[in-house]
Amino acid sequence: SSRRVLRRDRDFLIAFIGSTANRFELQSRMDNEAPHLLFVCSGNICRSPLAEVMAKAALSAVGIDAVVQSCGTSALTGQRAEDGAREAAAHLGLVLDEHRAQPVTRELVTKATLVVCVTDRHRDHVRQFFPRERAKIVSFGELTGLGDIADPYGGDDADYRVLRKQLETGMPAIVERIKVARTDAGEPTMPST
Repeated sequence: SSRRVLRRDRDFLIAFIGSTANRFELQSRMDNEAPHLLFVCSGNICRSPLAEVMAKAALSAVGIDAVVQSCGTSALTGQRAEDGAREAAAHLGLVLDEHRAQPVTRELVTKATLVVCVTDRHRDHVRQFFPRERAKIVSFGELTGLGDIADPYGGDDADYRVLRKQLETGMPAIVERIKVARTDAGEPTMPST
C-alpha cells in the first residue's frame, strides 16, 4: 500500500521531470533554429520552386530569417526549373537559374516547420508517407483559401502569370503562418510596418 503510493509518486515525478526536460530541450532547439518552410509539388520544376523563391523574398521583407526549400513527389533529381517558372520569377526580380529539382524525403519533411503542398492531392500523398508529421503538412488551398494551384507545365505565359498571381495572393497567409510558428516556439515576431 505505501509502496504502491511511493511507486506511483516516483513514476509521476519521473514522468513530469522527463516531459519537462523534453519540453525544455525542444524549446531550446526551436529558439536556436530558423523556421523551415517546405513547398511540395510534382516535379519540383514549376510551382514549388517559384513558391520557394517568392516565400524567401516575402519572409526576408518582414525580417524573418527562414530556411525555405522545395521538392516534388515525382521529381527527377537535378532537373532545372522550367523556363516559364524562371521567367515568372524574373518578372518579380527573383532568380531560379540555380534551382535543381529534388524528391520529397523524410529528412526534408521532418526538418520542416511547415510543409505547404500545392494541392490537396499532394497533401494527402505526403501525409500518407509521413503520418507522424501530419499536423504540419497542409495544402496551399486550406492555408490560403485560394484552392489548388494548377500545374502550368507545358503551358504558355498566361498559365505562369496565373501561377505567379495565385502565389502572390496567397503568400501573406503563408508568412503569417510562419510568424505564428515562430511565436509558438517562443520567438518574438517583428512588428508590422
